[in-house]
Amino acid sequence: MVTYSAQPVGEANLTPDQADAHWRSAVADRLHLATVRLAEHAWVLRRSRPLAPHAVLFLYAADQVYAATRVFHDDPSIREPEVLLYRLARIPDAFYPHGFDPLQTMATNISDVPRRRGLWYAGTALVTLDTSDDAGRLRRWEQVRDAAADWPAVPAAAYAILRDGTEMVLQRRAAHEQHQVWSTGNLDTVPGLPTRRWTSYQTVRTPARQMMWAWLTQLHHVAVAGR
Repeated sequence: MVTYSAQPVGEANLTPDQADAHWRSAVADRLHLATVRLAEHAWVLRRSRPLAPHAVLFLYAADQVYAATRVFHDDPSIREPEVLLYRLARIPDAFYPHGFDPLQTMATNISDVPRRRGLWYAGTALVTLDTSDDAGRLRRWEQVRDAAADWPAVPAAAYAILRDGTEMVLQRRAAHEQHQVWSTGNLDTVPGLPTRRWTSYQTVRTPARQMMWAWLTQLHHVAVAGR
């Protein structure tokens, strides 16, 4: 398994396993921020310039975790996340057969990512405003948008694959509520002392999301290979 190995700033005494847990936890924080931002932007632009209810993140790290983001205009042809991911994963072979940089060719917003030495690729994620209720029923963005009073009430979810093989799901009901995290990789920097609310699972994939996970995995491999 690939490890992150780089020590977080101010945490020079962590073991490699503890450093890996730190970075995974930092990814969860970044995913939460991305869900809030997508909900706000989609809400604000819902009438003037509607956005698709999905965004893709290319995660990088140095002293902290950063995200290069790709958002999409509302388009029925990419309404389903697996179709959107499928199309993105095919772009390099079609247009960049000799290699590419996701920061330059895949992302629409790289302002959060510093151009500095030591920056390394940490993973790929899908953020979506399509969520599920307590009974597991799909709640599509259009339903939520028409019923919500304002953007903080819009729920969101994120699905991520990290460079060490960790798969992670984050869900939140509203912007001000505590999010939930399910992860195949440990998020506790100190063993046995949880530093956040999360649940460990051998797999976070569900039958209803199999195609989405398949194409997210493919896009992750494309980003790792740089082609």
